[in-house]
Amino acid sequence: MDAKLAKIYYSPEGYWKGIAAIKKLAEAAKVPEEAAKKWLIRQALWQIYLPAPKRIPRPKFDVPTPNRRTFFFFRTTSSLAAAKFSNTR
Repeated sequence: MDAKLAKIYYSPEGYWKGIAAIKKLAEAAKVPEEAAKKWLIRQALWQIYLPAPKRIPRPKFDVPTPNRRTFFFFRTTSSLAAAKFSNTR
C-alpha cells in the first residue's frame, strides 16, 4: 500500500499539499482516508507545506502563593546567613 500511495502522491499530477491532500489521495488510491492520513503524516514533503498551527498549547504551572510564615522563614534565614558571612571577613 505504501508503494501505491507513493506512486500516486509523488507523480506530477498527484502532487497535493495541505489538508485537502488527504481526501484527494484517498480517493485516487481507493484507500480509507485514515490510512492516507497516516501515510501522509510520515511524509516530510507534506509536513513542510502544512499550514502553521493557529494555537500552540503552552505548559501552565500552578505556583501556590506562599503564606506569611514562609516569608518570615526566608527573611530570617537569609539575614542569618548574611550575618554569618559578614562576620567572617
